[in-house]
Amino acid sequence: MPEERPIWIYLPYADEQAAGMQRYASQMIKALRKNGVAFELIVGEVHGHPAWLKGTTHRIAIRKPLARLLPRALLAFLRLLWLQTIFSFVIGRRGGTLLALAHELPPFPRIRQVAVAHDLTDFKSFAERGGWGTRARNALWGAGLKRSAQVIAISEATRRDLLEVFKLEPSKVHVVYEGVDTKLFNPEAAAAGQPAERPFLLYAGTLDPHKNLPFLLDVFADLRSRIGYIDLKLVGRHNPQRVAALLQGVPTPFKGNVDFVGFVPDEVLASMMAGCSAFVFPSRNEGFGLAPVEAMACGAPVLAADAGSLPEVIGAGGVLLPPEDAEAWLDELERTLTDAAYRE
Repeated sequence: MPEERPIWIYLPYADEQAAGMQRYASQMIKALRKNGVAFELIVGEVHGHPAWLKGTTHRIAIRKPLARLLPRALLAFLRLLWLQTIFSFVIGRRGGTLLALAHELPPFPRIRQVAVAHDLTDFKSFAERGGWGTRARNALWGAGLKRSAQVIAISEATRRDLLEVFKLEPSKVHVVYEGVDTKLFNPEAAAAGQPAERPFLLYAGTLDPHKNLPFLLDVFADLRSRIGYIDLKLVGRHNPQRVAALLQGVPTPFKGNVDFVGFVPDEVLASMMAGCSAFVFPSRNEGFGLAPVEAMACGAPVLAADAGSLPEVIGAGGVLLPPEDAEAWLDELERTLTDAAYRE
């Protein structure tokens, strides 16, 4: 009987506050375990004690003491060096298939590899993000994608970007959409949370430039001037310096109505989505856009930008607006908040 070929899963880093690609990875690992699929998980570096890693057999490339001391760019370089040398040598001897769940993978693989591509935001916004480290990482990622046996794109928009930027063979790029845990994200989730003192708009995500948050804060200030009784809550892993910079753009009378909540567990996020007056997501580029889809599952009115993958994944389930048309956002929000029949 031939020896069973192992499945290797690689994730660059894991954090207690799982978001974005890590959230995707945690759900993928959970599903594989539930279905009895055997695999070996390799994590580049771990921060804190992620609950979703418990019960998995995993190895860590860069341990916490070293990870705390080194700059992020150097850590990324060391991960890539280790990935292409020691890691590739070890798994090359054992064979099998490598599943890379985020945007790091061996550019010159020694075994069959399958890559997951979430978005190409870094490639579209060099002016806003990324120095030499980002450019080098992206170039190596592109080389790895071209040498992958199959590539999973999380939306048609991401697939189009992959074909355009990297000139990949179309037959090997497949769309597999992200899913929503409707046992957690549903209209009844509001009952599990604490009722808010005032009606509020909700945003969930990072504070990265492409998320278009200065625009959202400007729209909120104008909306507050019009109707007066609404707050804005922003949920996600937030950098304090970025929060301070964004708050500087909020007019003083309304600063107290803007709450950067920070990271919350999924149970709390679901209750906030089910309890908000509207979920707002003006991002200029998304590979998928899981947060607005989760908000729709919770029954929240969703207003999102008609950019990236958002028209594809939201469709008729929400209102799509130009990401720079403040008047359109303002009018739609006012109508959503003041017209109960329209909101339903």
